[in-house]
Amino acid sequence: MENTMEKSKISNAFDSFIDTRRTLSTKRKYRFCVDKFFINLFGVDTNHITKELILKINYGLVFRDFIKVERAKGVKDSTIATNLHIVSSFFDHLGKENVYPDINIVKIKRDYLNTNVLIDDIEHINPMSKKDLDNLEKWLVDKQYKSNDNRIGEKYAMLVDFMFVTAIRSTATFKIKWDQFQVIEWSGAKFAKLIVTDKGVKKNTKFLPYQYYQRMVDVLYKGDDNEYIFSDLNKNNLVHYMDQFSVEFDKKITPHSLKVGAGTYVYSITKDIVKTSRFLDHESVETTMKYIRDNGNPNESGSVIASRNNDYEKLKDLSNEQLLSIISRRDELKNIIYTEVIQLGYIKE
Repeated sequence: MENTMEKSKISNAFDSFIDTRRTLSTKRKYRFCVDKFFINLFGVDTNHITKELILKINYGLVFRDFIKVERAKGVKDSTIATNLHIVSSFFDHLGKENVYPDINIVKIKRDYLNTNVLIDDIEHINPMSKKDLDNLEKWLVDKQYKSNDNRIGEKYAMLVDFMFVTAIRSTATFKIKWDQFQVIEWSGAKFAKLIVTDKGVKKNTKFLPYQYYQRMVDVLYKGDDNEYIFSDLNKNNLVHYMDQFSVEFDKKITPHSLKVGAGTYVYSITKDIVKTSRFLDHESVETTMKYIRDNGNPNESGSVIASRNNDYEKLKDLSNEQLLSIISRRDELKNIIYTEVIQLGYIKE
């Protein structure tokens, strides 16, 4: 009877923990992650966990039966860390509900669910620079394919370019249909607005210049608005081609390198961490900071910038040629000036 009451207590706490999640997909994810953790460790789901089993948890058990098992399945360390954070939040909930007041929840979270041993996958991914992207696109166009489609290389080049300029993951990219685009006008300029579902049910809004959208239509559209925009292409082939490119150019590049590189590029242009975070569709700036790579230029370090006493009046002494030369060397300056002249109406796109 006592054991049944104990199971009922933790089962009720688990249900209330799941109910605190906002969306159905998140509820399912959290239930799956916590259940998987206890099944790996003890062979039973959360509703059958007892105080006796919780007291058996230690770091060695978690590492052997959860971390190593998940790694053996090919699960990334970053995903394992996310799952352990979810489990940790469940133990937080047990503490708040005072289910087991004599169990040291803090110790379990701090010592047994520690993720320090896990590799941060993002920091080990090479970013795709704009030069790398240009080289990859040219390589894809020039590559020989076993296909009757004489534009297949151009289509793959369009795919990687699209993934770079939108920072949308490959899984979500291959699920986008033409009817998800909406042509809109803003201050006299035309854009293609795209609302795409990424990472489950998360809705992301992207705006593309109309000229870019027209180029996509020219390369990829086959007359059916309900068709996937990259229906002629294959995700596994993309990975294979990027592996081949990596060998030829001696730099490891993966599909996720496009997102990491895009984030690094947008930040280098804007120097705006919030704008970059929104571009990458991150829920926290901390995640975005893992994507941004330091270019190593001492002139851009905080201490050098803070120690300068800039006399901006001296800029008036520079010639037009000198100013144009400086602007041409810095993409962020070109972007700022180009954006301003468009907004002021000095040039039309």
